[in-house]
Amino acid sequence: MKMETAKSFILIVLIGISLLLTFGLWSYQPDIPSVSDKPVNEAVDIGGKDNEEKRTVIEPREVVFHIGDHHYGFVDPLKREALYEQMQTWPISNLETRLVSGRTPNENEVEVIFPSELPMEILKSIMKITDVNVAMPNWSFDRMYFAFHPDNKSIQIEILSIDGRNEATAVINESSYYDKLWSYFQLEDDSLLKEYLSLDQTAKPIYIPMDAENIRKQSITYSLIDVPNQLIEVLFQDPSIVSRTYSSETGDTYYTDSQRGMHVYGNSERMEFVNPYSEDSIEDDQTAADILTNSIADINSHFGWTDEYYLMDINAKENSVRYQMYYGEYPIYNAFNLSYIDQKWINQRLSEYSRPLFQLNNPLGGSTVELMSGQNLVAYLTNNRNYNLENIQDIRVGYRLVYYYDDDESDESRTSGSNAKDRVIELIPGWFKLENGEWNEINLTEDQLLKGGD
Repeated sequence: MKMETAKSFILIVLIGISLLLTFGLWSYQPDIPSVSDKPVNEAVDIGGKDNEEKRTVIEPREVVFHIGDHHYGFVDPLKREALYEQMQTWPISNLETRLVSGRTPNENEVEVIFPSELPMEILKSIMKITDVNVAMPNWSFDRMYFAFHPDNKSIQIEILSIDGRNEATAVINESSYYDKLWSYFQLEDDSLLKEYLSLDQTAKPIYIPMDAENIRKQSITYSLIDVPNQLIEVLFQDPSIVSRTYSSETGDTYYTDSQRGMHVYGNSERMEFVNPYSEDSIEDDQTAADILTNSIADINSHFGWTDEYYLMDINAKENSVRYQMYYGEYPIYNAFNLSYIDQKWINQRLSEYSRPLFQLNNPLGGSTVELMSGQNLVAYLTNNRNYNLENIQDIRVGYRLVYYYDDDESDESRTSGSNAKDRVIELIPGWFKLENGEWNEINLTEDQLLKGGD
């Protein structure tokens, strides 16, 4: 009897210990940050804008007024931007599509040229389509044409597909908008429009200013983005496990959580982020519109529009999108990609992200540069065996970005986001060409650049 009592007592003690251990396991909270508890992009602000939309990042690269065999564009690119913003508010109705074989230009029409192919479904986001339920075709375009119907003062819109086999037409039935657009064709103000010439040897006509361009060279101070404390919070799921490696030889800094990686260039004020996916896991049916929607929302989420950026290219096959930096409505080019924001999306997730790590601050002024006239530029390209006009896809006036930093400043200080000293970049005006999918400056000597290339 005493033995059974002892056994019962021992059993009760063991049960008690078991309950205490179970309670301890349930109530134990290790001092390790939980990924699920981490706020997603909470209060992350790298100093830019957070309210961009498709209608604001998609900007035409040119608006051309065709009057018979003559072509005109704006003297001031800011006036082009202002007109396009007005056109985006004009109600468009009666959208219809049909099969065609190219198009016949109108005697008087306005041509709006975009920098990249756009899917028709994006039209609802950048223009005011009155019928929100209208079905959009699945082809793409890069130009819109606005023609005039004087009998009822309406504007006819024509949109041709990239392959020239499909066309969408629509109407703007408002006489005040008709009068507004038609007023540019009177050519009463020489300071408003300038004559353009057309390069017809290319696959599609390219329009460039006929006469010499006077553009001011710019010197601008800039500051760096605080990479460790901001972009790591944005790009890594759990910043607490991110390790950092610094190279004293190159000045580059590497961050990784064993899955994702970020490379910050010490001297080029630029970063590249990679979140790799195995080929077997890719099941992607994203459209160009999906990629653009995800990309804009992502950059908005951390106030990532640190300067003026507009859509440069979108490629649904590559799941990629590129935005280009502008200054004074002129595009900026750089051989080290310091003027581009690039993203790649796979399975609706950010797979690659590269961008500049600086923000423009105060202009310091600069001298005016007179660029070669469009007429002389065409003659130069035609007579130079290094160029073939048939291979050139586009030509633009823009800026070449040259950056400077203090040689006495340590590489680690440059990558840390410290802004103790003013840094300066230069924007140098020039002619740029798109050939084989790549933008490069047209190489001209100083005399050719200023006086015409003879």
